[in-house]
Amino acid sequence: MTSIIYIPERGGLGDSTIGCMNAFILSKVLNANFKIVNGPINFYNYFDIPEIFKLNKISKYDNYINYEPVKKYNDYFLYDNLNGLKNKITIIKAGSNFCQFLYKNKNFKNKIDIDEVDVIQYLFKNILIPKKKILEKLEKYNKMYDIENKTVVHIRCINKWNDCNTNDHCFDTLKTIGKFIKSIKQIVNNNEKIVLLSDNMELVVPEMLKNNIDIVKIDGDVGHSSKSKNLNHEKTLLDLLIIGTGKNNIISYWSNFSRIGILRTKKPFILVSPYFNESHSKEKFNFNIKVPELYRKGEFYEMLAKEGSL
Repeated sequence: MTSIIYIPERGGLGDSTIGCMNAFILSKVLNANFKIVNGPINFYNYFDIPEIFKLNKISKYDNYINYEPVKKYNDYFLYDNLNGLKNKITIIKAGSNFCQFLYKNKNFKNKIDIDEVDVIQYLFKNILIPKKKILEKLEKYNKMYDIENKTVVHIRCINKWNDCNTNDHCFDTLKTIGKFIKSIKQIVNNNEKIVLLSDNMELVVPEMLKNNIDIVKIDGDVGHSSKSKNLNHEKTLLDLLIIGTGKNNIISYWSNFSRIGILRTKKPFILVSPYFNESHSKEKFNFNIKVPELYRKGEFYEMLAKEGSL
């Protein structure tokens, strides 16, 4: 029997959810059993995953795919019939989107019964079911702050996690926050509060207040990366659920955390561009969507991947 086992261990909650999406679609095209282990990201702390999809221990496996967005891997999922994975147990580790290629593979593209932009919604309703206490907190804050009738803003700073993009050589963090502030002032009415989310509230909040932007701040420290210390799982998932809850949502499109939040609800959203320091930074980040000068309306298909080509 064919089995796909997903281990969430890449990046943080956003990256690992992207990885889960990939492994799930791979299991669909192979008509395989699909299992999720807890992994270093601790999926079981975030989600009430149905027992049929949980696996507490990996006793044996035949294949191991540690996906990176490079041509040899992309071509494999784009052109291969994947017979080498059939009747075997395959472990998947990924934080980037390869199922975009399965949707284009002539062997499978007409056999997937979930639209590509609906996969995240499906997962959150049927497999990655947020824990009840976190959903209750979401409902509490929604009633308290009327989030559904406000603009939610998520600013990913990525300047403190010690990962590959952690430096101000790629983009200027303060100037990027400044672009968000300019966008907010153009999009949001002067007397309207925004719901502010970020991986670096210590840096972002003073800039907002200095520019007379009225904010709603949900208490607690969010962890957007597995490198976060003393990670607050409840607050982390709560932030992800809040993204996409607003009547409008202004996001950091270089963040998979933002992307998952938007695809979960498919509410309207705005893309804000970072302030690049170097001309090669766009290539380093490998964005595959049109970078707005300041901001622009986003489309759901753009949220499927920030690597590769769509």
